[in-house]
Amino acid sequence: MNTDIRIDVNFRNNPKTKKLKKRLGLESIDSLMALWIWVAVNRPDGDLAGMDVEDIEIVAEWEGSDGIFVSTLHELRWLDKDGDFYEIHDWSEHQPWASQQSDRSDKARFSRLASINPTEHKRLVNEGKTSVTKEEYKSITKAQRSFNGRSTVVNDSLTPAPSPTPNVITTPLPPMGERYVLPEWVPKDLFQDFKQMRQKKKKPLTDRATQLAIANLTTLRDSGEDIPAVIKQSILHSWDTFYTLKDNRVGTQHREAGGLVL
Repeated sequence: MNTDIRIDVNFRNNPKTKKLKKRLGLESIDSLMALWIWVAVNRPDGDLAGMDVEDIEIVAEWEGSDGIFVSTLHELRWLDKDGDFYEIHDWSEHQPWASQQSDRSDKARFSRLASINPTEHKRLVNEGKTSVTKEEYKSITKAQRSFNGRSTVVNDSLTPAPSPTPNVITTPLPPMGERYVLPEWVPKDLFQDFKQMRQKKKKPLTDRATQLAIANLTTLRDSGEDIPAVIKQSILHSWDTFYTLKDNRVGTQHREAGGLVL
């Protein structure tokens, strides 16, 4: 996880900074900083896919009129807009270390895998892979293996995991090779937003991954979870899969003096 961001020494004298301060006051600069810090931790690639104007102003801790903060950032090009989604302007250029956090973590897990499971590591190397996602790493290292007649569970974690424990998928999967059609109860627009977020993270959903994702949603639906809220939660946090709602809150967000509560 990123623990800091870079601030250019000329930030205070940047014309865009001065215009933002003039239009919305000094508190807008504080909110811009809060937004950057949140992005470094939660969206290290700078992509705000799946977040609407209200979401962005909540994480930025903006207390002024609704919508004016985001619209001003966009007008001054602190924010760019790609279709329906926003992204931080030139984030990877100005925050090269923070923006590569996911890649560093994936490569570090892959290196660790060489000592945890050399056979699997060699197989992946032969396939040309140089990194593994957190979900792939957990799947490999938590697999049950038989050793001297006993069942052993390897539970090794390279980096702290901000995401909840993945749900156990109990729903039968379609046979390999069959394209999966979304069930009617899955909101197609939200699921498309989720797929687009994965695409922008350079972790596109394969047909098989889509099957697994829908099976996961089915398990969550059967346990009483609000599926649209579950999907939006994963988009907002840029998670690669779906989890039960935090504290059982159905997709709502609240302010507290200490910051954002999701």
